[in-house]
Amino acid sequence: MNVLIGIAVALCLQDEATNFTRFKVGTKWVYTVRDPDGDYTSASILTESQEGGIILETRRSGAGWDPARKIVQNWIIKDGFLMMDSVPVFKLGSKKGDQWTYPLDATVATATHEGVDELRVPAGLYKDVVHMHQVFGGAHLHFWFSPAAGIIKTQFELGPKVTVIELQEFASAPAEKPPSGPGERPAPKPAAPRPQKAYTKPIDPWERQEAGAWYRFKVTVADKEYYDDVGLKTKSDAGNTLLAQSSKEPRPEPATEALSKPVMVQVVGEETLRIQSRSYLCEIRSPIAADGTVVISDREWTVKEGKHAGALLKADSPKRTLLANKVWDNTIRVKGREFDCWVVEAESKTGDQAAAVKTWFFAGLPRAVRFESDETSSVLVDFGTDWSKRPMFPGGAPPERK
Repeated sequence: MNVLIGIAVALCLQDEATNFTRFKVGTKWVYTVRDPDGDYTSASILTESQEGGIILETRRSGAGWDPARKIVQNWIIKDGFLMMDSVPVFKLGSKKGDQWTYPLDATVATATHEGVDELRVPAGLYKDVVHMHQVFGGAHLHFWFSPAAGIIKTQFELGPKVTVIELQEFASAPAEKPPSGPGERPAPKPAAPRPQKAYTKPIDPWERQEAGAWYRFKVTVADKEYYDDVGLKTKSDAGNTLLAQSSKEPRPEPATEALSKPVMVQVVGEETLRIQSRSYLCEIRSPIAADGTVVISDREWTVKEGKHAGALLKADSPKRTLLANKVWDNTIRVKGREFDCWVVEAESKTGDQAAAVKTWFFAGLPRAVRFESDETSSVLVDFGTDWSKRPMFPGGAPPERK
């Protein structure tokens, strides 16, 4: 549904696509959403204009939605397409009948230009509206662009379920008031928002897992391979009881059991990081020591919202720094299950030593689906719901049942 709301505020049309940045910061769109699971309202505002693109923030209101939660999306012109994050929504210069394909998650999407017409929505009658139609994974997505207000309607069809998003209200950004006299200066811009008040919260890598869940990773260190099993035995108010076992030669190490408590951190602020001309809102965290003090010298910048919330993009401490320089989507299939990962490529520095690292992040797993550095790699190869029923380690070594 995030894709639908994002598409419903795209700001381009046919030959005017490259001029969609004519909309200024402060432009607003309000949409009514008719959904089988319940109707709601979606409001978007253009918060930042950049070269060849814009940044939008969307909030929803209605039963079951938190109006304080916002979705941040990046729209840019790249390689002849209007891109919503990594999705090519519209092909510049296309005309009725034109088609193109692109990869979308684990499938291939086909987009078709359906022509130009007029369309009435709650906000009014719009002319010269371009109708686009996309098909992917058995779903149909229609959307209608207007040169006056961006996308004015979106319709998503999956089997008998149909979701319709229509523009209810469009408001251009307020015009800047010119100086009233020849020597008068414009009014100063409003002050930037103050940093949010710091607060604490727990970070539990096993939060979304059920007792019994286990994962097996193939680890390579300096050309030597072995397997690591990690699992969740029980959950309680005292913490998580975790299990671990390795297949290191000459025989598997005994399984270990340990109580692990969630890590307490203090969120000390927010910052938007720009990677490859895109912006990602991050919360800045510092760990809280056992004595309750905040280790302010150690900070991590993690994605705050959306599908990839929690992904680490930056870290700064006396011992190590990390800074992401590229992110992209990649799907990894393990035992018939698809993990739609966000790959974060970064430079990690320890002292004077710098190394390139890649992390395949998937929200909800206790460990990255895959990790690569110069000498070390780790990849998920198996998983299950009962620690006692794990298969033998590759090579015939039996795991210890516990």
